[in-house]
Amino acid sequence: MIADKDILSEPEYRKLNELREKFRTIQEEALKAQSERDELNNIVRELSLNVREKREELRELRSTLRELKDKKFSKIATLRQLRERKTQLRDRLSELRRERRRLIQERKSLIQLVGKQRLSLDELKQQFEEIEWRYQTTPLSPEEEKWYIGKLLSLEKKIYAVSKLNEISDRIDKIEKEYASLLEEYREISENLKKGYEEIQRMNEEINALIERVEGLREELSSLVSERDKMKMKADEKHKMYLELKMKAREIKQEIEKYSLLLKAKKISRLIDEQRKRMLQRAQEIYKKYERGEKLTFEELKILIDLNLI
Repeated sequence: MIADKDILSEPEYRKLNELREKFRTIQEEALKAQSERDELNNIVRELSLNVREKREELRELRSTLRELKDKKFSKIATLRQLRERKTQLRDRLSELRRERRRLIQERKSLIQLVGKQRLSLDELKQQFEEIEWRYQTTPLSPEEEKWYIGKLLSLEKKIYAVSKLNEISDRIDKIEKEYASLLEEYREISENLKKGYEEIQRMNEEINALIERVEGLREELSSLVSERDKMKMKADEKHKMYLELKMKAREIKQEIEKYSLLLKAKKISRLIDEQRKRMLQRAQEIYKKYERGEKLTFEELKILIDLNLI
C-alpha cells in the first residue's frame, strides 16, 4: 500500500495534515459551541417559564389590588353618605332638644296659670257649660252677674291653658319618641362609621402590603427578564459561532476533498506507472524468450503485440 507522504510533495503532505488537524479542531469547537448553545437555550427556556409565571402572578396581584381599591372607594362613598346622614341627625337632634326645652318652659308657664289642682279639659268644659247655663237662665243681681262673668272668663283661660297644655304634652311625647329613634340611629351610624374607618385602615394596610409585593415582584420580574435576555444573547452568540464554525469546517472539508482528489489521482497515476513498469519488465522477459525461439503462450504473444514489440 502506497503511503500518502510517498505520493504528495512535502509541502502538500504538510498542508493536508494541517487541514485535517484544523478540521478536527474546528469540529470539536463547533460541537462545544453547539453544546453550550443548547445549554444556554435550556436556561433561557427555564427563565422564560419563570417570567411567564411571574407575569401571571403579577397580573393576579394587580387584579386583586384593583378590586381592593374599588372596594375601598365604594366603602368610602358609603361612609361619606353615613357622615352626611349623621350630620343631618345631629342637626335634627339639636333642633328637637331646643324645641323640647321651649315646650317644657311653655308648659311650666301654663301649669302656673292652671294651678296645681287642675281639672281635666272635659271637667273644665262641663263646669263652664253649667255656670254659663245658670248665668243665662237665672235672674242675677249685678254682683252675681259680675261673679259669673269673672268665673266664665277664668274658666275660658283655664280651658285654653289645659287644651294648650295637652297639645304641648302630646308634642313633647312625639319629640321624645322621635328623639329616641333618631338618637338610636345616630349611635348606630357612629358605630358603623367607627367600624368602617377601621375597615378602611385594614384595607389601606392590605393595599400597602400588596403594593410592596407588586413592586418586589416587578423588580424580580425585571431581573428575570434581564437575565433571560442576557442568556438569550449569549445563546445567539454561541449559535452564530456554531454556524460560522460549521461554515468554516465545510470550507476546510472542501479543501481537504480537493487534496484527497489530488492524492487519489496521484495514487492512480502511480499505480498505472508501476503496473506499466511491471508489464514492460514482463514484456522484456517474454521478448527474450521470443528471440531464443522458445514457445510463447497466447497471453505472452498478446503482451508483445500490445506493446508493438513484434
